[in-house]
Amino acid sequence: MNPISRATGLAPIETRFRWVILCVLFSFVLIVTLAHSAIAQALDPFLFETDLADEHRGLLLAGLGLGFIIASLPAGLVCDGYGARRVFMTAALLVAAGMLLGGLSTRLSTQLIACLLVGFGTGAILPAVIRSVADWFSPHEHAFVLGSVLAALPFGLGIAALLMPWIIAFTGWRPTLWGAALLVLAWLPLWTRLYTDDPAQSSRVSRSELQRIGRLMTVRERVQQQKAAVAEPRRSIAFFAPATLFANTWAFMALGFALFFTAIWFDQRLLPHIATSSRLSSWAPGLPWLIAAPLIWLGGFISDRRLQTMGWLRQARTAVILASTLLATIALACLAAAAATGAPSQTFLVSLICAAIGLIVSALPVLCATIIDISKRNPAAVLGFSLAASAGAGVAAPVVSHWIGERTGHPASPFLLLLAIQLATVVVLLVLHKPDHAASR
Repeated sequence: MNPISRATGLAPIETRFRWVILCVLFSFVLIVTLAHSAIAQALDPFLFETDLADEHRGLLLAGLGLGFIIASLPAGLVCDGYGARRVFMTAALLVAAGMLLGGLSTRLSTQLIACLLVGFGTGAILPAVIRSVADWFSPHEHAFVLGSVLAALPFGLGIAALLMPWIIAFTGWRPTLWGAALLVLAWLPLWTRLYTDDPAQSSRVSRSELQRIGRLMTVRERVQQQKAAVAEPRRSIAFFAPATLFANTWAFMALGFALFFTAIWFDQRLLPHIATSSRLSSWAPGLPWLIAAPLIWLGGFISDRRLQTMGWLRQARTAVILASTLLATIALACLAAAAATGAPSQTFLVSLICAAIGLIVSALPVLCATIIDISKRNPAAVLGFSLAASAGAGVAAPVVSHWIGERTGHPASPFLLLLAIQLATVVVLLVLHKPDHAASR
């Protein structure tokens, strides 16, 4: 080991350790997604075993969603102030505790607490992910890495939709929850051993890799940065003041509304009518999510490739979000027309659902990367707020859609609202989403 490496604690040879961090992040998001799906699918056997009414299922699912919404913003604030390492550890412990408690519960109140704990844990994960990506990867890698990590969400949902019913039927719902909790806890030693909040503090990272990340500074540069941070008063977190952040948050809310609307319509209106004898019936529950996984990765890949070749965030971020929104709107319009006529085959409707969900979520890594681009000091807090707004819009989607459908008496009316929101998002992005200007402020 040369004297410089010994003094700094950095690896003496060129490394690519940040890609190991990507794999660790992907594995945790996948494990928690599977655990979240496990407790959601275990609610029906829990209600049957405890002789509770089916109406309580909505209350328990609301506990999962409410925990997610409540935890997102505080987790983001903690990540920006103290780093993602402890937030990930806390999230893992909360999810594991919720799964263990859920597997032991025999009362509605206990199961509700378990759902809240799992919701708190899952709500803290994505803000911690964006903080980790901002700290460990260069600006030209942010969207690609976020797409790679966030692809675990739809992939986990697809795998859980296909396999979790069989696992629960074979092992029982309680052992399934306990097994998921042990899987989450088994990840913790890997995380604590490999991850540091500052890549410069890791002995597995070389100077050349730090330079690629953009975290290698001379002593003089570090002192100047510290003086500037002390001299400049810390700005308050303003989510709606910059126009670009407002447009980004609007796009997050539209994404949540469209995703929940489409997924719930698929689950309630189409899946029950697919014949069990059909080959489609075995694949349909997880197919939209399995198709969405490569599309969410592709969105991040295209965005960063455009940033490397063009150099402008407007072309790299805004253009990809716009394309995703427009293509998703076209798919949703086709789905609305097909649902209104009632003529197309179930295979055609499932194909439209797969296209719509995949195109909707393909903008997610680009939206998250834009937050890092324009809010370098507090990306986790901004994402936490955006996630809470997106989840709130998603929760409102079925309620508003049902109300509109009942008032108008026409099955296509909720789709018209959805299409109007999508088109409004296109206008907002065209007029207000200017990340190059926002990043230079």
